[in-house]
Amino acid sequence: MDRNKGKQPVGQSSDEELALQLWEEELDNYNRSLEDERLARSIARAVVDDGVAVTTARQEELRASDDHRLALELSGQPVPPPQQPQPHDQSVAVQLSEDKMKDYIDLTLADTDFDLLPTRVASQHAEAESSRNPKRCCIAGPSNEGLLYECAVCTELVPSTDIIPAPCSHTYCRICAVRLFQDSMTDETLFPPRCCRKEIPLSLVSGFLGLARSQQFEEKAIEFSDPHRTYCSNPSCSEYIFPYSVSSYIGTCSHCSSRTCMRCKKPAHEGDCPDEDEELLQLAEREGWRRCFQCRNMIELGTGCNHITCRCGAEFCYACGTKWRQCRCELWDENRLVDRARYLVDRGRDPAQPAQPARPEQVQQMVQRLLERHECDHEEFWPRVPGAHQCEECRDHLPNYILQCGQCGIRACRRCRLNRL
Repeated sequence: MDRNKGKQPVGQSSDEELALQLWEEELDNYNRSLEDERLARSIARAVVDDGVAVTTARQEELRASDDHRLALELSGQPVPPPQQPQPHDQSVAVQLSEDKMKDYIDLTLADTDFDLLPTRVASQHAEAESSRNPKRCCIAGPSNEGLLYECAVCTELVPSTDIIPAPCSHTYCRICAVRLFQDSMTDETLFPPRCCRKEIPLSLVSGFLGLARSQQFEEKAIEFSDPHRTYCSNPSCSEYIFPYSVSSYIGTCSHCSSRTCMRCKKPAHEGDCPDEDEELLQLAEREGWRRCFQCRNMIELGTGCNHITCRCGAEFCYACGTKWRQCRCELWDENRLVDRARYLVDRGRDPAQPAQPARPEQVQQMVQRLLERHECDHEEFWPRVPGAHQCEECRDHLPNYILQCGQCGIRACRRCRLNRL
C-alpha cells in the first residue's frame, strides 16, 4: 500500500525521493573527486619517478641524431644542422616550486596506508632474518603516542609519521631513508636505492629529502644511468657533462665551460681522436686489470670468482673481458678459489682454540661448496654471528654481531644485506 498516495501534487516527487536523489548525486560527486585525487597522485609520482627515464630517452635521441649526422658527413652527403638541446633537458623530474612541492608531498604521503603494516609488540629482536619474510623486521607495537614501527636498518622504534614503507614491506625511519638516498649519490654500489633488490622510488622519500636534495638525486640518477657518461676534461673540474650540453660529440661543461670530446674523453680537438694512453694500458697489462666494456673503467679483482659486476651495472668475465655468459672461461681462478676457501675455513674456527693450518680435506670441501653455491640470491636465512666482526661489503667494523648468509656464507651488516646484496 502506498502511504504517500495523494499527499503530493501529481508529477512531483516526495521528500524521501528528493533526498535519495540528492544523496545519489553527492555520492557520484564524491566518487569523481576520489578518481581525480587518485589521478593527481599518479601524475605526481610520475613527475619524479619517470623523469629520469624521459631524460635518458631524450639523451639517446640526441646521440642518435649525432650518429646520423656523422654517417652523412662520412658518406659525403649534405649534413643538416645539429639538433639544439633544450636547457630543461637537464632535469625534467624536479622543477617544482616550493608550494607545488608541498602539495606533491601531501599527495604522496596521504596515499600511504600504514594499516597494511604488520603489528607486533616490539619487545624482542629477532636473532636471525630472512628476506623471504621481510615483515620480520617491520615490527610495530602500542605505546602512549600510538603505534610505533621498527626501522629495518637501525631497529629504532618511530611513529608512522616518520617511516617510509619500502616496496619489499620493510620499513625505514626518516633518518635511515634520507641517509640511504644521500649515500647513493656518492657510492654507486648503493644506486639505485633499494631494499631486498627492489628499487625504492624517489616519490616515497622526496617529502623527507626536500626540493634541493631531490633535484640533486635526480641529476645523479641521470649521471649514473648514462652508459656513455663523460666528465669534464679539465682536471681541476671533472664534473659530469649533462646530455643537454652535448652537440656533435662535443660536450661543454656547465661549471667551467671547458669543451670535451665525448668519444675519447679528452679536450675537444679537430679530426680523429688521439691514441689511448699507452702507459695506462701497459700498467693494466702488468697488473692484470680488466677494462669494463661499457663504461671503460679499469677494474682490479682481489678475491672472488671471474663474474664481475661493474659499478655501472655491466656484467662481464674478468678472465677475457667479454660480456658475462658469452664466453667459455672458467668460473674461478684456481688460486683465488683456494684462497677464498681457506679464508672461510679459518673464519669458522673457534677463536679460543690455537691457530692451526686448515686441513686439505676441509679446504677441498669448501671449494666444492663455493662451486655449487656460486649463483647465490642471498634470500636464505641470515643468522646472527655474535662478537666483533668486519662487514665484507662496506668494511665497517661491527662490535656486537654480524649477519651471515645461510647459502654462500658471506658476512654483512644489516645495511649491506638490505641495500647492497
